Amino acid sequence: MQKKNILRKQKSTGFTLIELLFSISIMAIIFSVSYANLRGFQQRQRLDNAVKQVKSDLRLAQEMALAGRKPTEPPGNPCTAVDSDLVGYQFHRIDDDEYEIGAICTEDTGILVVVKGPEALPTGVDLLNFTGSNILFHALGRGTDRDPNVTLRLQTETLNEKTVIVTKTGDIYEGN
Repeated sequence: MQKKNILRKQKSTGFTLIELLFSISIMAIIFSVSYANLRGFQQRQRLDNAVKQVKSDLRLAQEMALAGRKPTEPPGNPCTAVDSDLVGYQFHRIDDDEYEIGAICTEDTGILVVVKGPEALPTGVDLLNFTGSNILFHALGRGTDRDPNVTLRLQTETLNEKTVIVTKTGDIYEGN
């Protein structure tokens, strides 16, 4: 009699196959939902970082134009000539994911003396086309060459989108 009770106790320990499959499927569902949320978070962070980068570089171009500083590097560039006047600094879109900042010192030729760039946006973020592909900040605080405002759209593969707006007076801010 005691032997039968001992055998029954040994058989009742452990999990059944159905219990294990149920637990594994719940863990798989939780993992897949977590992974999807993490991926979306990473893309939003990438887009936010790209917006900060573009705004920062637009402000750099604006600051250099306000100061009226002509670039001295590379030697022999059009800006180092004695009779050259600084027209301004330009934010120039090269491609969907690249841009550069440069000075224009002679309005006739419009030669861009690159001071920063080419700068690449984070992987998977594109700077969508805006009219003319350039924004010129005029020297000594005379605003931009844009009328009306220009909107730079940054977009990820999942169509998350943010805008950076540059006004005629040179204000730079993030849109909706």
